[in-house]
Amino acid sequence: MFRQILTMTAMISLNVAGNDNSNGEPNCYSRYDYDYKLMQTLSELQNEQQVLKTRIYEQSTKIDYLQNELKETVKSQWGEWSTWSKCTFKCTGSEEGRQQSRERSRSQTDSGTLSEIESRPCNAVQYAGCVKNHGPGDQYGVTYDFADQIAVSTCTSLPEAVGYIYAVRRQCSNLSVSCEETCKSLQLKCFNSIHVHRGSTTQKQDDVGKLGLYLYRYNSCAGSYCGPNFCCCRK
Repeated sequence: MFRQILTMTAMISLNVAGNDNSNGEPNCYSRYDYDYKLMQTLSELQNEQQVLKTRIYEQSTKIDYLQNELKETVKSQWGEWSTWSKCTFKCTGSEEGRQQSRERSRSQTDSGTLSEIESRPCNAVQYAGCVKNHGPGDQYGVTYDFADQIAVSTCTSLPEAVGYIYAVRRQCSNLSVSCEETCKSLQLKCFNSIHVHRGSTTQKQDDVGKLGLYLYRYNSCAGSYCGPNFCCCRK
């Protein structure tokens, strides 16, 4: 801008100095005319400069907005979740191996990489061999005896099963009454008895071709000895 002012000043000076009237008339330009033209030129240049400043400000604002939009777009792009971790099937009061977790991450342009983890309890079905809880805080050891589910499913699948079917627990003892008497005391009728063997879940999740859970069917309700631990009863 300063160079433009000097150039315009020189041009005005030449015009003033070279304005030689051939008719001998006096020069019409005075010092005031020169100062006026100089100030006029300066004002025009200042106006142009203000227009450029406004454009630069608008472009800078737009650039900042687009950069922030780009950052937000990158932040919202999470990666895929990893696969769930495996359960370890331990029948203990420990939390170890009773939680599954998975993780995902996303890239940040200003703070590196962020990640988040979520977890869930292992399914109680995976602890079919866990007979009891290990204290009031044990949320994953079977809060009910999973053998009940096996027993009622087995009783329901028998040919004699008609109507409402119940798997009634029986104390395995020589002093216990028979399943016939057990069902009768509940105003039910016994049609079979079984023994669900607890603690036989030795297989891991990916084991194939190995012995797993098993039970024994008596096809009788008369036993009064240690043997059937469930009575199949119906209405």
